[in-house]
Amino acid sequence: MTTYRFCPLCAEPLSLQLRDEDGGPIQRLCCTACAFTHWNNPTPVLGAIVEVQGQVLLARNAAWTTRMFALITGFMEANESPEQGIKREVAEETNLQVKSLDLVGVYDFQRMNQVLIIYHAVAEGYDCGLMPHTKADCVVGGKAHGYMRFSQADRWIASRLQRVEADVAKGFADYRLDNVATHIYSFIWDEFCDWYLEIAKVQIQNGDEAAQRATRRTLIRVLEATLRLAHPVIPFITESLWQTVAPAAGMGGASISIAAYPVSQPGKIDDVAEAEIATFKSWVDASRNLRSEMGLPPSTRIPMYVLGEDAFVATYTPALKALLKL
Repeated sequence: MTTYRFCPLCAEPLSLQLRDEDGGPIQRLCCTACAFTHWNNPTPVLGAIVEVQGQVLLARNAAWTTRMFALITGFMEANESPEQGIKREVAEETNLQVKSLDLVGVYDFQRMNQVLIIYHAVAEGYDCGLMPHTKADCVVGGKAHGYMRFSQADRWIASRLQRVEADVAKGFADYRLDNVATHIYSFIWDEFCDWYLEIAKVQIQNGDEAAQRATRRTLIRVLEATLRLAHPVIPFITESLWQTVAPAAGMGGASISIAAYPVSQPGKIDDVAEAEIATFKSWVDASRNLRSEMGLPPSTRIPMYVLGEDAFVATYTPALKALLKL
């Protein structure tokens, strides 16, 4: 929570002054030089108890201690109602579509100077691009033409998966189980979670139906393959997760232990997509470093001026705005 000491307009010190307002006298931080007033009114925060197929879905951060869970929450954006805002937050955080909303209540959170607007949201999943089709169906006039449109980010994570599958195979062949675990860990955390999940949220929020289907298909298929890849290293948790993920990915089988182990397909390695996402990542990293050097809080939205190829800037502007709080 930001504490104001100086006027953002003229830099003079602020002081508490008693102001007559509609609700009666109240103390506000004011500037005696230019009449600026820091109102410090509570920030509205949206939250949802998300129900999916009769079960409650809770959020969990990997950095939290054991058994800590939370509601899906977020801040309202400009020009949206609370109902629109919580639907957007649920879609961004869970990839679920809210079908109905009921207001649970409005609660004050004085320690953080926030007002919490909490809903009960009944949600369901989206089309994950699993309609059976062949390459012939994708030609103009075919039943699957325009059904999905993959982005460079989708191709990038699929390409990186092929590379890590090859690295893992080499690790097993060399009896270097430490390398196997390191490659899997690095792919899951440093590429799939840190980068692709964040880009995928933007694609699902801003893309058309074909782009959304492609993103969902990539998410679920890469996750399912990653679980099979990690099964020899962490067998019990991958079995438990796979039993839920595999049907959603259109995969069958009684157990992950008898499912085919992933084998790298060099034909799916896309050097162009990898180079493009590397450029995007470098822009994000440079911007975050600049923000840190300037002492700007990560949550503060700021403008950014970008010089680059017009097509590249236009393609990645939504992701840059989301990841950098622009």
